[in-house]
Amino acid sequence: MEVTCCGPSLPAASLASQYQLCMNARLLVVPQEGRTLAMYSLDDLTRPPVVINYSHVHRHSVVAMAMSESRDLLCSASQDMLAVWSDPTDPMADIFEIYANPGSGVYSYLGLSTDAAHCCLCVDNDVLVFSIKECRLAATLQGHIAPVTCCQFYSSTPLVVVSASEDRTFKVWDVENGCLLHQSAVLSGSPCISLAVCSDYALLAAGFSNGKMMVFDMSAAKGYRCLHQIDVMKEAMSLCNDSTSPTKETHQEPKTISSTPAWKGAVLGASSAASAISHSEECGGSVLSEGAYAVLGLSFVKDQHAQSMQPSSSAPAMTHDVEVSQKRLKSILATGGKLLVSTAVSVHSVSTSSWQIEGHANLRSPIALPPQLTGSGQSCSFVLPAPGSIYFIQHPSSKQIHCILSGAMIPGVNILQIRLCNVSGSKTAEPERSGGRAYGSTDTSSMSPLPAQDESPSVLTVLSSAPLSRTSVLRTPQLHPLAKSSPQDSVAAKKKSSVGSGKSKVAMSTSSSRSAVQDQPLTFKSTVKSSGYATAPRTKMFVPQMKATKTTVVAGKKTAGIRSTGLDSKATYPLSAACPIQIKTRLTINQRRTPINKILFSASGGTLACATSSKTVDIVRTPLCDTSKVATAAGHDGSVVDLSWATQSGRLLSTASDRSVRLWSAQDVTEPLLVFDRQRHSVASSVLKSDTKASVMSDGNAPFQKDVTHGRFYYMDEFVVVVSGNAFGLYMYHISSEKPDDIKRYRTLNRYKLVKQFNHSTAQHITSMSCVNSFNSYLILLGGSDKSLDVYDMNVGKSARLLTDIHTRPVYRVCQNEGSTFITHSSPAYDLFLTSAVSDDIKLWDLRESKCVRRYHGHQQRAHQLGLAFSPCARFIATASEDRSVYIYDIRQTAHLHRLSGHSDVVSDVAFNPKHPQLCCSTLDGKVSIYNDKC
Repeated sequence: MEVTCCGPSLPAASLASQYQLCMNARLLVVPQEGRTLAMYSLDDLTRPPVVINYSHVHRHSVVAMAMSESRDLLCSASQDMLAVWSDPTDPMADIFEIYANPGSGVYSYLGLSTDAAHCCLCVDNDVLVFSIKECRLAATLQGHIAPVTCCQFYSSTPLVVVSASEDRTFKVWDVENGCLLHQSAVLSGSPCISLAVCSDYALLAAGFSNGKMMVFDMSAAKGYRCLHQIDVMKEAMSLCNDSTSPTKETHQEPKTISSTPAWKGAVLGASSAASAISHSEECGGSVLSEGAYAVLGLSFVKDQHAQSMQPSSSAPAMTHDVEVSQKRLKSILATGGKLLVSTAVSVHSVSTSSWQIEGHANLRSPIALPPQLTGSGQSCSFVLPAPGSIYFIQHPSSKQIHCILSGAMIPGVNILQIRLCNVSGSKTAEPERSGGRAYGSTDTSSMSPLPAQDESPSVLTVLSSAPLSRTSVLRTPQLHPLAKSSPQDSVAAKKKSSVGSGKSKVAMSTSSSRSAVQDQPLTFKSTVKSSGYATAPRTKMFVPQMKATKTTVVAGKKTAGIRSTGLDSKATYPLSAACPIQIKTRLTINQRRTPINKILFSASGGTLACATSSKTVDIVRTPLCDTSKVATAAGHDGSVVDLSWATQSGRLLSTASDRSVRLWSAQDVTEPLLVFDRQRHSVASSVLKSDTKASVMSDGNAPFQKDVTHGRFYYMDEFVVVVSGNAFGLYMYHISSEKPDDIKRYRTLNRYKLVKQFNHSTAQHITSMSCVNSFNSYLILLGGSDKSLDVYDMNVGKSARLLTDIHTRPVYRVCQNEGSTFITHSSPAYDLFLTSAVSDDIKLWDLRESKCVRRYHGHQQRAHQLGLAFSPCARFIATASEDRSVYIYDIRQTAHLHRLSGHSDVVSDVAFNPKHPQLCCSTLDGKVSIYNDKC
């Protein structure tokens, strides 16, 4: 945020801060001494003002004024009368006397409707509403038990008024129907002194004298609930402390140390005030009272920077799905507006979509004065006096924002121009690509030179067009299949290599030949088949093969048919499908009703995996309406906490609290294909039986010492990422296609090996992790126990960006917009991701700009780590809630769209079907509910 001074201080009455100033986009009216008003033009403040003498209208001084934004209509109120000036610039214009006050009430605030047809006046504990056209009192609003501090018109049709009082409440009145719409509870321990309304987004902002600011939803259907609360006092104190912190001086200069208060800086002059430093400010500014951080001004303004999401000129033609996705992305990233919050020491800019403070300015620091206003042709700066009241106004066409400050102790009015800086990052968008699997491919003809290892990308994006660097860990070759020799051969080979050189070569060759003869099969030089005693007795002699595999001819070659993965290349996810809110069925996965921690659909959408607290993984085939099709994968010695499906192979990773990750085949879950339970590589079972524990861990291949929280497939199933403690390891693995021997079944040919281990930059524990697997991406997102988010670039092997304090508590869930294989989005859409924390809202982030673009509220998450998910079309967001409901949000709105209730326990996780508009949710009592878009 940039703040510049528009001109010198304007003269005003001695108690101008106690008066209500008025302005519109063109004019500013300032009360003067001797019952006169000075009208200035905001376009040119050097022009002499128009002086208005109101002695013939008001017998007392004007204490409150309001001016219409549509036309130059001025309302003035004194202790004896309320008058309306049809054109204050014309002395011959009509002046209407609306109301004469016979009593001794105190006027505190005057508000004007947007159509300039009504005005409201705060008198003691009441609010008087007048009709300007009929020049009469329309209604009296009573109910506050303390003086009313401010009032605003929310809408003109119907006529709705919002009033705030020193009783720490606000009320919403329907003047036309003569009823009270809403009365808030006691909101704070301090009075409410400022209000701002925005009818376009149905928002109400209330500021309090203790430095707190609260935002409410004005929709009656939403119950006028509180959307967000900001501690402006905390933000202002941190800003002032940062600006007054001592810096290391490179050269010594004489300085002036004065005990003069900061509000007397303007009296010393522009040149001396810039060099005069208050001793109290240099000590840290701790002498400021709590009243200095009161919220004096609030205003909703439009964003001065429009988001541009134009595709690159070299981008290929977009498909219909990509074009629709890009239009939807524009509406998501479009900033709805800003909320300006001002105290006596600072001005803050708050985004109305994410409720994040995006900019601030320190009013205690010297303000720059333009060279054309100094007279000397050189720019200088001066210190603003302490303001008593602050107002904001925005020009409707140029969107220029002016801030008017009236001095609290020094007579005068200062006008500042505020420029909201564009806090977004790089606006360069990736070229749009079409096709689900083509995202991971690169064109070698137009490939740029390979980057070095220490080079970091200028713009972070999930779909990076940069090639792999020469030293990237992702270039690690895959594990080759093990030789058919037994593990004893490798052990014997190690023993032979340790034989001393004193032995003869003949003896070594003899021993090696004997061992080779002993290890060969002794019966017909082939593997002996099982005799069949261990199997069940045969009941049928012959069973015809009804589902024989077909042979397909590809390029003149015969290939044996393989089992289908369920991926239909012709199937597409409907973009215009309705939200799945129609209940289809409720299933009880297991009879013991153990909690379900996580659910996840496979890439084909034909299988649903459920991680339970009973140390098992339940796999349900589609259609999800029969529990007889449940296959249980047992083998863990702790509660299963995480799941990850492979893209095409039908394999599943399960992570449990027993510090292990197991790899399963969805077709056969009798035993795992591979167990990740050691830090460096897999260990054959025969070696574990023959060697001691010391010899096994001699090379550092010890079991995981800390809890394993996540295990995910990565880089299109080429790697597995395992998170333990504050470190995560990148593992390559090999699953053998050979069938195990019926006799030596313990000799597995599947294995894994650690490629490299990485650590979180600042956190002691990694609380959440997310990585894209359906296409090649270099980035891995890691949430830390220090409330940070670390973005790791695996192409360069280091942290690329660190976001700090993204939530009030550690992030326990990170969800990326990965889409599915049945739908295509524009490339910037994949840079969106969600984060969630206990007792906090859900935040939507844009990775390229590294900022929060939306905040979703309304659900309950106070103790449990609940799940959330993107829909494949990226139109909806579903989250679990502790009130036994599922909340569905439109990604463009902050309030929930649907609430799916009726569950018997806390909803733990949600998952969208990647192929059909279907939503699945699980509960802590072991039940699964399925919702469709149609009945």
